[in-house]
Amino acid sequence: MIGYLLNLSYNNKFDFYIYKRIYSYLPKSLRPKLPKTVGIDPTTYCNLKCPPCMACKDTPGFEPCMLSLENFKIMLDKMPFLEVLLLFNWGEPFLNPQFFDMIKYTKTKGLYALTYSNFSFKKDYEFFKNIIKSGLDDLLISIDGTTQQNYEKFRKGGNLDLVFSNIKLFNKAKKELKCKRPRLYWHFTVDKFNEHEITQAKKIAKELKIKLILNHLIIYSKVNETDLEEIKRKRKYWLPKKRKYILKLNDVGPKLNYRCPNLFSLVCFDAAGYAMPCRFLTDKNDAMGNLLENSFEEIWYGQKYLSSRSLFTKNKYSKKVETVCDKCTMYKKRTNIF
Repeated sequence: MIGYLLNLSYNNKFDFYIYKRIYSYLPKSLRPKLPKTVGIDPTTYCNLKCPPCMACKDTPGFEPCMLSLENFKIMLDKMPFLEVLLLFNWGEPFLNPQFFDMIKYTKTKGLYALTYSNFSFKKDYEFFKNIIKSGLDDLLISIDGTTQQNYEKFRKGGNLDLVFSNIKLFNKAKKELKCKRPRLYWHFTVDKFNEHEITQAKKIAKELKIKLILNHLIIYSKVNETDLEEIKRKRKYWLPKKRKYILKLNDVGPKLNYRCPNLFSLVCFDAAGYAMPCRFLTDKNDAMGNLLENSFEEIWYGQKYLSSRSLFTKNKYSKKVETVCDKCTMYKKRTNIF
């Protein structure tokens, strides 16, 4: 599963798991099969204040929340068709005191479990042993730079020395317990401030025995952002100089020149159970339903999802309702193609 990451340079944490396998897939059905992968955010609280992150701003509709183990079990039990569970999105998962129990419960279902972390927190050695004992398959750590000065441009509030120290403790615990998992990955989002540090990052990654993944930075404030001057200002400030590290985006029209894969393959649940059609969203008013109140099938085949999918297929939907997807400028809609 993690092999998909190694051949991609893409910052959408949920999309890049399915991006390669369905890039050329042209959706036809308004009622696709139930997805094999979903994301559940253990918490929307975070210890950092990354400037590009919508969860760190006063975003309308965003409400910090901590998922309880009880609600997590309720949600997961409603999805017996799953194969992969992504335990992350807006928050720092390890801030949830019940996170290890969530991972263990996930593994009782026979699912592949992975998570992201900024790893910038002070913990004792036993904590890192517990990560390994939890059964987690993959751990991806967000480290955008090799010097504190450039790292904290993006990971505001983070401590780079602490992150590297934690990785060493993790490796020590893994060796002591004689475990091959979780596999460790270094997620390096390339920006203007750190692009010259990539060579050094490769050297450090080799020393720390961690796989380095370079990713593009996508500039957005919301999927339907239309203020072009604001977009240009952000791009000028953040985007690297080398074109190979820049994801080509249009200034007008859809930013990505293909149809939305998320509506047909993935659901992102926040810590309150709200079903978001993609990871860019934080406003509960944009949700397609709530898994704590509805069955998964009621959400997946509900009016909002069917209406949204009709934007990307030849099939029209007679009971069309407006959703956040109508305003989305990220992906290429049917009306742009046919």
